[in-house]
Amino acid sequence: LQVLRRVDAPAELREVEMLNKAEILKARKPELQTLHIEEWGGDIYVAAPTVRELEAFERQNARLRSAGTLETGWRARVAILICRDETGAPLFSASDEAALCDQPSSALQKVNDAAAKMLGWREDDIEGRAKNLQATTAGDSTTG
Repeated sequence: LQVLRRVDAPAELREVEMLNKAEILKARKPELQTLHIEEWGGDIYVAAPTVRELEAFERQNARLRSAGTLETGWRARVAILICRDETGAPLFSASDEAALCDQPSSALQKVNDAAAKMLGWREDDIEGRAKNLQATTAGDSTTG
C-alpha cells in the first residue's frame, strides 16, 4: 500500500492508503452482515452481490419487464440475490423463488430494505435499470 497525504482533508483524514491493481482485483468474499427477521424467528446473513451477480439480476429483470412480469416475485428475487450462508455463498437459488413468494411479505420487505441500503437503490433506479437493459437483452441470445 502507498500512503498519501491529502492536504484538503481534516487532520484525522489526511493520510490515505492507496491500493494498487493487484490489491483491488484480489478475490474477496462478500462482507457478511446479519439481518434480524422476526417473522423467521432469527437472524440471516446478507451481503452485497458481486458485479457479475448484480448484472445477471438486472438482465433477468429486464427480460421480465419486457414480458410485463417485472413486479411478480420481485422481493423473492432480491432475497435470492443478497441472502447468504455462513460461507458467503448464496443461500437461495432461482428454484426457491416460488417458495419465497409464499413467505410473509414483511419478512421479504426487510431483506429488500437491506438490499436497497447496501446498493443505494431507490424505486426509480430499479425501474430505470430495467428500461435501460431491455434493449440490450432483446438482442442478446445468451440471456434467454
